[in-house]
Amino acid sequence: MLEVQQMRTIAITVLLSAALVGAAYAQTSGASTNSIAGIRSESLPDRSAAAERILSDRQAVIKTLLAIAEEETAKAKSWTQGPSVLNTVLMLLGELRADGAVPILIVNLSPRAGQEAKIDESGYSPAAEALVRIGIPAAKQILVEFRKELDPQRLQACCMVLNRIYTAPVASVVVTHEADGEKRPAERARLGKALEMIQEVK
Repeated sequence: MLEVQQMRTIAITVLLSAALVGAAYAQTSGASTNSIAGIRSESLPDRSAAAERILSDRQAVIKTLLAIAEEETAKAKSWTQGPSVLNTVLMLLGELRADGAVPILIVNLSPRAGQEAKIDESGYSPAAEALVRIGIPAAKQILVEFRKELDPQRLQACCMVLNRIYTAPVASVVVTHEADGEKRPAERARLGKALEMIQEVK
């Protein structure tokens, strides 16, 4: 039953993703047909110009999606794993490997204070999936987060993401190295707590 539910969620999310991508491109200059065609040009200057336009379009789309993510996060009264507008945008930011989205993704890793949590059995988290896709930039920020006083649910979510980026054995080595080099007692203790959690959730 759960597999069917997950498949339906994925299908709906894909449809919403396609719609949002179109909307985001429509609000920017868009990856125009001319830009794509320019890549096929025999002229190097034309190809270079086309590549620059496509990269510029990508940054514009990311900027638009980040603005939507900030807006949807601010008004979200509940934390859900379902195909909401916010979760679709978070997934897209992950697919685009938008390292500038890491802070807002971490905010959405787990329910915030005052938010109603709507959690199913799948354990699926759009924000976590996006962070895993972004990879090392996300891992670096998670190491920063480990130095803060995190609630248990957020700490566990961060540890699970780090394990998926590095694998649990490598994540343990990385966090141990961070703890060994940390001179501040409170931050070092928090890193030690994160290390314990990494080994529990692997």
